[in-house]
Amino acid sequence: MGILSRMFKIGQAETNQLLDKLENPEKMIDQAIRDREQQIAGAREAIVKVIATEKQTKAALDRALHNKDEWVGKAEIALRAEKEDLAGQALQRSEEYEREAETYREQWQLQHAESAKLKQALREMESDFASLKRERSLIVAQSKTAEVKKDIYNAKAKIGKSNTDDLIERMREKARQSSYEADAAGELIEDSGATSLEKEFAGLEKQHVSGSVAEKLAAMKAKL
Repeated sequence: MGILSRMFKIGQAETNQLLDKLENPEKMIDQAIRDREQQIAGAREAIVKVIATEKQTKAALDRALHNKDEWVGKAEIALRAEKEDLAGQALQRSEEYEREAETYREQWQLQHAESAKLKQALREMESDFASLKRERSLIVAQSKTAEVKKDIYNAKAKIGKSNTDDLIERMREKARQSSYEADAAGELIEDSGATSLEKEFAGLEKQHVSGSVAEKLAAMKAKL
């Protein structure tokens, strides 16, 4: 992988991480609700136009059928008046309206089927939108709970590496060391007291030994 490609990947990863941090679940879900509302409003407006066109086509179909029947009636009137030519012209006009009605019928059937599909799609969108609005509170609550857990775990991780804990441990060790040094100093004092006492007894013993030696010398002199 080239350097430029690797740099692009790194930049892309950092950008995605930054975007993740900037995303606020509550704001994002509210924005999604607003976007969905606009989509539904746009879809409803488009469907209204389709339905209006369908109704217009249906009205044209009804007019064509009405005109066909009307000219059939006129042909009957002409026949009763023994005007076959006029009756034939009336029937021709009736057939024209029948063909026109057939064209409108095909258009209306297509438009009616399309309107039914669009209305079904709109109902599904509205149902999904209603579910989204109901779930908003749950989604926001779950997101906040996740953030709280994340903060707690981060706090625990920081506690494990806290400088305060290191300071407290050092102070404890220093206190223990001071206690040991105090005990050692006490032992030295006791040792010093014991040595002085022993020196005093040693002096007495020397004096006793010296007296004994003097007596022995005096006895030796007497013998001599």
